[in-house]
Order: sequence, then C-alpha cells, then structure tokens
Amino acid sequence: MRQTYPKNIVGPADTALPNFLVIGAMKCGTTSLHHYLSLHPQIFMSRQKELHYFVEERNWSKGEAWYRNQFESGYQACGETSPTYSAYPALNGVPQRIHRLLGDIRIVYVVRNPMERLLSQYIHVVAKGKETRPFKEIVTDLQSDYVWRSRYAEQLKQYLPYFPRERILLITQESLLADRQSTLQQVCRFLGVSDHITFSVTRELHSTSSKRRPNAAARSIGSMLEKTQLSRFSPRLAGFAYQLLTYPFSEPIDRPILDENRCRALLTILQQDVQCLEELTGQTFPEWNLMRH
Repeated sequence: MRQTYPKNIVGPADTALPNFLVIGAMKCGTTSLHHYLSLHPQIFMSRQKELHYFVEERNWSKGEAWYRNQFESGYQACGETSPTYSAYPALNGVPQRIHRLLGDIRIVYVVRNPMERLLSQYIHVVAKGKETRPFKEIVTDLQSDYVWRSRYAEQLKQYLPYFPRERILLITQESLLADRQSTLQQVCRFLGVSDHITFSVTRELHSTSSKRRPNAAARSIGSMLEKTQLSRFSPRLAGFAYQLLTYPFSEPIDRPILDENRCRALLTILQQDVQCLEELTGQTFPEWNLMRH
C-alpha cells in the first residue's frame, strides 16, 4: 500500500502546472527516474512520460490549456520528463519557452558516459527501423543529433541564461544504477519533498540490451502502427504493440565496436565537452571512460 505523507511540508503547488522538469538526456535512465518519482506520494508526474510541450515542432501548438490538463494540483512537486528538452540545436528555443510559461522552476538533467549514451541512442533508433547506416558512419558525422545530445555542457549552456545554476540538478545514470536510493534522495531534497523512500526502486525500464533490429516487414508494421496514432493516446501501449508484432521479423542488434582511429575527432569533441561540464557544474566524472566497449 502506498504510504501517505503530509502534503504541506513546504506548501503545495497552487496551479496545475509543473514546478520541475526532467529534461533528459535521451537514453540516460529518464524513464526509470520518471517511474520512481511517480511512486512518491508528494510528487505528481504526468501520466504520459514525454509531453514534448515546449518543443515547437511537437506539441507547443496545443496550447497551455492542453498542457495544464496533464497535471493535478495539490502536490508538493509536480513534473514531467521529456528528453527532447535537451536536443539543441535540432530542437531550438526550448529553455526560453519553459521560462516564459513556468518561470524559475527546478530542472533535473540526467547524463551518462557520453559515448555510451550516443551508442545507446543509435541502437534505439536502429531498433525503431529509422536508422540503416552502419555505426562507423555515425561517428564521423560530428554535427549529428547523436553527437549533440551527448554534448551535455552545450545543452546546459542553453538553460543557464534563464535558470540560475542552483535551480539545476545534474545526476548521472551511473550513480542512479550504482546507488539508486541515495541518488533518489538527492533528487527529492532538490525538489523539496521528503527523502524518506518507502517504495520499490529496483525496476529498471527500457534497457537497451533488449533492442532488436527490424527487417522490412517489421518496418512496414511500424509504419502502419504510426498511422493508427496509437502512440498519441498511449505511448507505452504503442511501444508494447510494436515489440509484440515485430518480434518475429527482427533480430538481436550486435553492440558496435568502437574504432579509436575512426572516432578520434568525435572523442576530442566529447572530451572537451566533459571538461566544460566539469567547469560549469563543479562535478567530476571519473567513471566515464569514453572508449569503454
């Protein structure tokens, strides 16, 4: 049974708008974090994980009334999770729109070894049938979305003109995996809710290791599912239907081998970004070996 905490430790949200956002990064454990936070009785997380509201190309045109309708008031903290909020420069202007509507809210940014994140995104997109290029081509495209989403310092820089550094919490997927309890307690303290964790935090969601490569038949099935707009109403159900229907028409995806010579320019960019991230945050990331494979 879900334990009840008093809602007025700091004071409940007075509107049905979020007072914090998890902005990504993609493939860094945001689905698991969203799930854990949704179990906290003082926190309301949008039932649809990725609302993409502040992305002009996605749901911005739906308007504030639509966005408000995704939340419930009366909770100590109220939030949503959209990795598209840290996808500059492909998706631009997101921090400005967030600040314009929500003001000085709190931002949670989850990151991981940038090369591991890039590789995981590649496998994810391949599994969706939306990427057919070999990985050796991906690592030479230094302006790709794969690379930019792993440039965490550059993503963070987009937020700093609008949000004070103390309103942004950066955590790593590595810490979430290694010491989930204390990492979640850190997030809870940042959000101003009780850090007494009484709910289960053992489940890990959306592991890349289970991804499979679809063939032409599977891609056709995926295309038909998109036309049904099932994901519009239930992304989780759409994802389950896709995996179930395409499994017979797919195969396991071998983890790409990183060639240091081919990756040299990419490694230089990512190493420079990590150094910049350490300067911006005052944190260090000694566990990040960019060539680990």
